[in-house]
Order: sequence, then structure tokens, then C-alpha cells
Amino acid sequence: MEKIVSWTIINNEIEFIKDIFEYHSPWLDGMYFLDTGSTDGTLEYLKSIQSEKVIIEEYHTKFTPQYGKDWLEIKDPFPEVEIRNFALTRVSAIFNPKWLIQLDGDEVFLEKTREIIEVNKAFDIISHSTINPVCKLEDHPIEKRDGKVMYDPHARIWKAEVWIKYVSNPAFKGKQIHCIPVCNGKHVYYHKKNKWIAEPFHYHLHWMYGKKTSIKYLDVQHTNLFSGYLPVVFWQRRNNWIASQNIE
Repeated sequence: MEKIVSWTIINNEIEFIKDIFEYHSPWLDGMYFLDTGSTDGTLEYLKSIQSEKVIIEEYHTKFTPQYGKDWLEIKDPFPEVEIRNFALTRVSAIFNPKWLIQLDGDEVFLEKTREIIEVNKAFDIISHSTINPVCKLEDHPIEKRDGKVMYDPHARIWKAEVWIKYVSNPAFKGKQIHCIPVCNGKHVYYHKKNKWIAEPFHYHLHWMYGKKTSIKYLDVQHTNLFSGYLPVVFWQRRNNWIASQNIE
């Protein structure tokens, strides 16, 4: 069986973190969390978990998220490249995993992820569609890769031995924000042993709970397309938020 470990950089994710931990921990072999300055109880919750396969560390510098600002408008950008590479080094050293999953504190990988990895273990990287359940499919960035239609494709799963690292996205003029993963100097998308999976098994949740949400993106009927995939707890949370906004 492949040893699969997630790594997560967190900062004020109390709305999500309990659900994220409880949903992923049963099928992962380890979870690494790096806190960069939470003040809302996220860090305290994680420290209360009694599990040998969960490691929580605090980054040496604290940061305050600047939600609501465009990346290019941030004067003191969060050093995403530096922190992600630090987390990658630490999770590999602590767990010695076979596979790594980059898991944000406000998203979910379905349990079938483990089976997908086991079936495709001859590959080095697994790239996939990223679905925002609040956003219409046609509003996602859509690309055709490897003969498949990919909705907002991401590379979030790879073998630890590949030694992927992050660099600044050149589109952002050298700022350490919105970074990209590279392997041997090239974006991981172009690694020759990259497997593209079109089947949805990874979902962004940060709009589902109302955090950083703009109502103009809300499409309640569209979310029904995914109700059979996502765990019930996420739909309950989302329905509660919709009710609080008096949305017809």
C-alpha cells in the first residue's frame, strides 16, 4: 500500500478545519499542518488532536491574510514560495511518504483519491480538474489536456521522490504570490509521467461556506449536480449559509 500524506498551510481556517480533518484523516496515512499566524482558534483546535499521524508546526514568522485584495494590490505579499517549499521539506522529512497531496485548509479530496493513486502509481504526478461547486462549469477555466476536458486543472498529487518545488508565477512580476510548482525547471504539467484525471474528485469549498463569497457567483441549482459527490456535512454547511442570506 502506498504511503499517502497531505500537507496544508493554514491561517485562520476555523470555519473549515474540523470538517477537513475529520473527512481526510481516516484514509490518509499522515497529515502535516503549518500554521502561519492563526488567531481564530485554528491552531488550538489542531493542537487538541490526539493522533500520531497528525503533525502541527508553526512557521517562524506570522502573517495576516489580506482577503478581498487582488494579488497585485497586496503591498506586503505573503511569501508563498518560501513557505510552501519549507512545508514540503518538513513533511517529507517527518513522514518519509511515497505520495504527497497539497491540501488547502478549505478544500476536499474525495476518498476515491486513494484508489486513484493506487491505480496510477506508475506515474509521478496526478493532475485533475478542480471543481468549485458554487460556480457554473462553463465559468471555470477550461483546457483540453491529454484528450480530456479539464476544468481549472491543478497538479496537487505527486511522489515525494520527484522533489517538486515552488517558484513565483512570472505573470505576477516576481512577487511571491500565486506561485507555481516546477519539476526540473518546468511546470509539473509538462512532466512526462503526469497522469491527467478528468473525473471530479477535488473540490474548492471556500465559497460554499460564505467566506470570501460574492452572491453574483451563486448558482444554487448548479450545486445539485455535485450533491452526490460531496460529503453531506459540506452541503449542510452551505445550505445554512444560503438560508442566512435569504437567497430564493
